[in-house]
Amino acid sequence: MGSYGNRAILRSESAFPSTRWSRLLADPTAGSSDGREALEELARRYWRPIAAYARARCARNDDEAREAAQEFFLWMLATGFLARADPARGSFRGFVKRSLANFLHDRERRRRSQKRGGDRRLVPLEDEDGIPRLADPGATPEEHLDAHWRAELLARATDALEAELAAKGKHVVFAVFRDFFLADEECDYAALAARHGITKVDVSNHLSLAKRRYRAHLRAAVLETVGSDEDLRAELAWLFAREGDG
Repeated sequence: MGSYGNRAILRSESAFPSTRWSRLLADPTAGSSDGREALEELARRYWRPIAAYARARCARNDDEAREAAQEFFLWMLATGFLARADPARGSFRGFVKRSLANFLHDRERRRRSQKRGGDRRLVPLEDEDGIPRLADPGATPEEHLDAHWRAELLARATDALEAELAAKGKHVVFAVFRDFFLADEECDYAALAARHGITKVDVSNHLSLAKRRYRAHLRAAVLETVGSDEDLRAELAWLFAREGDG
């Protein structure tokens, strides 16, 4: 995804809304149904980056990495760890990076001493797919987490854009966006116009609409993982900086 219009998305709104991360911080033990739902949704969305970190650090295979991700969320629920964390903990991504190393270091000791099963309720993870690997085998666990976290955000925004435009009967708008920004080969306005049977002006208008809505969906995806305007700006700045690195 090209880094188009990045600065516009960094503008925050006057009243910061409730997000899954801010709701979880308000209920750090996840004792209420709202706090539990917030944690479970974050777990479903971001288990792959966490599992990628675990696999790069200590897991022997994808199954063990998925199990480590599952246990990480269960550990947060069982220990009330969030209640003991630094109040200025920032984004969910930052919290995960600060917590995972210590959790994995102690994991084997806990697994030996803790009775498995019991009445623990699992955090549901969408684990039917594998955990994608980075091209760089020398990447650190932190780089694995960041890369997969970024990919999750971009994919979530793209899927939301496609669904929104399809619901409005604007399939060609998404097709132009996809062919211009997501395809492996470069395609200019003239080629896109010919491919989709529209004018170059249409191409420009379609891209303008799609970019605007994509930025909105990307901002919404990031918003779920932060609890303040400052954290939102920091996460978006990180996201676009990573995008530029790619």
